[in-house]
Amino acid sequence: MRNQGLIIGLPGSGWYVRPRRPVMRLARNRLSRAERAAGRGTFTSDAHTGSWAARVEVDMRVEPAGDEVAATLEIEQGAEVLVRDRVMFADDEPVQLATSYLPRDITRGTVIENEDTGPGGVYARLEESGHQLVHFQEAVRIGLAAEHEAALLDIAPGAPVYRIRRVAHTAARPVEANFITAIGERYELLYELPAE
Repeated sequence: MRNQGLIIGLPGSGWYVRPRRPVMRLARNRLSRAERAAGRGTFTSDAHTGSWAARVEVDMRVEPAGDEVAATLEIEQGAEVLVRDRVMFADDEPVQLATSYLPRDITRGTVIENEDTGPGGVYARLEESGHQLVHFQEAVRIGLAAEHEAALLDIAPGAPVYRIRRVAHTAARPVEANFITAIGERYELLYELPAE
């Protein structure tokens, strides 16, 4: 049970069932302009909806775009991209990893290259700099946590995870590719779709 992440040990106390409060990922509003206007990014929108505290650790770097990132962003392979690696915490428990790639020609010299991008997050800063977002595309699949992911998320290697790939688009081009790994047992993905 410990290897599956179902129980946790507290030194000098014993073994306890790990709390399983789900993190609701509400597709309806988390990417909306209204949430950005309220000063919330996608993860903080989830926290606001679920009444839990969000915390994010950010690591940034600039690197050449590899094949997948270049194809997704419709840029040349090797073109500079800003990489924003994040570990995301719900009530101080790691629940999600996210790595965003943004073309450097639109981030250079902007707040997007700061660790703290301010209220509304990266998407609000993109729109403020003239990159009006028109749609997002997400693909979701199930995977197994690799050892480095398991270490960051405090789960067992091989534990089930959601692998979500989100691409943010303006009318002219894709402006962000975001590769997300979320703990399967912690997340509930909720979609509300029109019946038209």
